[in-house]
Amino acid sequence: MAVETSVIVLNWNGARLLPACLSALAAQSYRDFDLWLVDNGSIDESRQLLNDLETNKQPAWLAESLPSTPHLIRNSFNAGFAVGNNQAIRSTGARYVVLLNNDAIPQPQWLEHLVSTANAAPSCLGMVASTMLFSHKQEIVASAGISLHRDGVALDRGMGMPTAKLEALGTSPVFGPSAGAALYSSALLRDVGLFDERFFSYLEDADLAWRARSRGWKAAHAPDAKVTHEYSATGGHNSPFKKSHVSRNRVWLLYKNMPEPLLRRYWPAIARYDALAILYAIATGDRHLVRGRLDAISRLSEFTTDRRKIITSARLHPYEVAAMLAPALSPRTTLKYRARLNCLLSASSSF
Repeated sequence: MAVETSVIVLNWNGARLLPACLSALAAQSYRDFDLWLVDNGSIDESRQLLNDLETNKQPAWLAESLPSTPHLIRNSFNAGFAVGNNQAIRSTGARYVVLLNNDAIPQPQWLEHLVSTANAAPSCLGMVASTMLFSHKQEIVASAGISLHRDGVALDRGMGMPTAKLEALGTSPVFGPSAGAALYSSALLRDVGLFDERFFSYLEDADLAWRARSRGWKAAHAPDAKVTHEYSATGGHNSPFKKSHVSRNRVWLLYKNMPEPLLRRYWPAIARYDALAILYAIATGDRHLVRGRLDAISRLSEFTTDRRKIITSARLHPYEVAAMLAPALSPRTTLKYRARLNCLLSASSSF
């Protein structure tokens, strides 16, 4: 008999992270789940940890036993976030698919709150976002879902908000969840498809959420479904890899998903954001912000068929989609957001 929920943990050279992540997962109050652990060609001690899980239901480094023997997928190279998660999604037959970053540690009732939120909602709710807290400052929210803005900028909703203030809001609608700790219904994934593997990493969750929202699916944030998160432990905050991929994937995200009437309406805000980003890149010598955009433009034709399919299969009018988009932030507010995030992350150096 199939379990109700499959939890997918993707790993790449995360040997220092896996014991805490999987021990917290083994301690969940909700037990009707199985674990899919996907390793993307790790060259660190992760391989030994996977070997331990294959031979022992509760190796010495695991605080408690998992409900069942985990399913292991071993890739010979780093196939990326989208490919790795898609491999496990295609293999599971569970009603719900839950993604969890290896740098996230769930609280004991995390899964219970995610699944109960999904079960209590109408069938059109296909995504549930967790509350992700900074690992070194757990009274502050790192993410409570995705906030997508009219200039195409996807931000972590609630970043920097006190946890207590967010909890007081209760279960709230959001554009979509951050895939670092998110629930998706298998019905939604069958309807709209999986992560776009060309994105490799970053914004693939915003792309999936946008495709789902245009098809009429809804998303909610479950405030009590909490994980602590070591921000960008794998990709590295402000790393060249992250900058180039976010810059590239932003262009693809917009081109794939934004309907023509909204592109005409919001192009000044979109152009302003990219122009300022390029000016910043020139002033600071940060070629990765430019390289990512040039890479996106050079491959834009790959997404023309996808765009046509998404736009023609949408169940919502473009202006219904527009109502889901938050106003574009002013350059000053955007800089304040970035500065706030950098300040919170720099505080972790003392921990």
